[in-house]
Order: sequence, then C-alpha cells, then structure tokens
Amino acid sequence: MTKPTSLPSVTVNHLQMLIEQEKTTLAREIHDELEGHLIATAMDLAYLKQRFLGSDPVTLEKIDRATTSLNAAVDRMRRVTEELRPHSSG
Repeated sequence: MTKPTSLPSVTVNHLQMLIEQEKTTLAREIHDELEGHLIATAMDLAYLKQRFLGSDPVTLEKIDRATTSLNAAVDRMRRVTEELRPHSSG
C-alpha cells in the first residue's frame, strides 16, 4: 500500500488564503445586506410602537416581543460576521 502524498505547503497556504477571502466576502455580504434589512425593520417596529402607544396592550406586547427577537437576531448576525472575519495573528 502506498503512502498518500501530502500537498505542498504552498498549495495548502493558497487554499487557506482562498478560504479566508471567501469567509471575509461572506461576512461583508451578510453584514451589508442582512443588517440593513434588520435595522429597517427595527425602525418600523419603533414607529408602530409609537403609533399604537396607549392602544391595545396585546398589540404593544407583540411589538415589544418582535423588537426583542429582532435585536437578538441583529446581535447574532453581528457575532457570526465577526467570527467569519479573519483574525490577525501577532
């Protein structure tokens, strides 16, 4: 049985660089596209809360829950994009 050959370190380094570039691109796309939509939705919820202030408490509670859930999604999205970005070594 023959021993599997290993890839030259230049190829491995190149592949690692390509992976990091792709992760950076993905993080940027997620941040730019998704965060914009999430923030716009948060602004709409804030408007609705002001519009329904003093109105039906069930409606206000649902707006508050949606806002809390949306804020959690924004926080998670930010953590994911931060994890995708390469970290400097040194």
